[in-house]
Amino acid sequence: MLQKMFLIAVALLLLVLQSFPCKAVQDYFEDTIWTKKTDQLDGFYMLSFNQNDSIFVGHGYGMDIFYETKTGNEIKRIEGNMEVFYINNDENFIRLRQDQKAIEIFDSKTFKVIDTLENDTMGISKFIAVSNDKKYLVSAVTNALRIWDISTRKIILTKYIKPEENLIGWGTGHITFNCDNTKIIAAITKKYYNPGDPYKPIYKGGLYVLDFLTLDSLDELPSRGDFKVSNTCKYIAYKTSDKDYGVEIYNIETKKLVNRLFINGPSLTGMEFSPDDKYIVTSNGPDANCLLYWDLNNGLITYKYLDGSYRNFDITSDGKYIITSIGKHLLFYYAKNGGSAVNEEFKFLKTIYPNPATKKAII
Repeated sequence: MLQKMFLIAVALLLLVLQSFPCKAVQDYFEDTIWTKKTDQLDGFYMLSFNQNDSIFVGHGYGMDIFYETKTGNEIKRIEGNMEVFYINNDENFIRLRQDQKAIEIFDSKTFKVIDTLENDTMGISKFIAVSNDKKYLVSAVTNALRIWDISTRKIILTKYIKPEENLIGWGTGHITFNCDNTKIIAAITKKYYNPGDPYKPIYKGGLYVLDFLTLDSLDELPSRGDFKVSNTCKYIAYKTSDKDYGVEIYNIETKKLVNRLFINGPSLTGMEFSPDDKYIVTSNGPDANCLLYWDLNNGLITYKYLDGSYRNFDITSDGKYIITSIGKHLLFYYAKNGGSAVNEEFKFLKTIYPNPATKKAII
C-alpha cells in the first residue's frame, strides 16, 4: 500500500513539474555565448538571421537594427520596422516600405534602397513570403493576392477575390511557400455584413493551400490559429488559445494530429522547428517567461532556458545557436535539445558587411 502511494506521489510530482515548465530558479545567462544590453526600451518583436547566419536583424518599434552574430555588435539601424528577407547570397535584402505602398530592395553593404518591385496604387499586406529559392515574393494587396518575380521586379500574377453576397472585405494572416515552391499556404479571413445585426459583422476564415501558378485553392488545412510550417514541410504547428495545450502539431500530408504541447497558448510568443524537424522550440512571456525545447515524437520538454520574458527568437540554419531577447537584452545561446549537449567552438561564416561597431555593451 505504501509503495503504491509513493508511486502515485511521484507521478503527481512529475505532472506538476511538467505543468509549470518555466517556473524554476536558473540564471538565464547560463547558456549564453554573449549578451548585449540595447537602447530599445520596448525590446524587439521579431529577430531573424540572414542566409549564412552571420548577421541578424532585430525588429524594434520604429527601427530595424542589424547586428553581427559573432559579437552582437551593432552594424547599422534603419528607420521602419518591417520584416527583412535576404536574397542574392546576402548581397541584398527586401523590405516592405513603411507606408505599405512599395516593396524595396536594399544593398546589404550600404543599406541604401537600390530598386523597388513593380506595383500600382494598391496597398500591400504586412504578411509577405519569399520563396525558398529566393526567386519569388507573395503577398496580399487590396482585394487580391499577388506574386512578383524578384529578378525582373515584375508582377507575374494577381488573383482577385470573387464578389460574394454581403462580403465587406478580406485579409491574409501569415503566408508561406511550401518546400519546393509549388504551393503557397495562406491564412485568409473574410468579413461579411450581418443582416441580423449590422454592428456585428460575421467573420469566416481558413488555412488554404494555393497553387503557385494560378493561386487557385487546392486544399484546406486544419486551422487553429497562428501557424509555422516545419523546415521539411512534414509538419505544421499551430498556436491555440488553449491555456493547457497551447500548441498543436499536425502532419501536413495526412492532416492528422501528431502531438499537443502542454503549454499556455495565450502567452505563446514564438515557435520554430529545428532544421531536422525532430524538435520544436517555443517562447513564452510575460507570465510564463521561458524558452523551451520539445521533442516532437513524445511532446516532452528536453531543455529549458529559464527566467526572463522571452519575446521572440530565431534558430541558425545549422540548428546550433539561438538568438532571443528579454526586454532590452539580446541573448545569443547554444542550442540544446538535451541537458548534456557539448558546446562546440563558436564559429561563423565571414560577414560581407563592414562593421563600424564599437565593443561597448550599451548600444
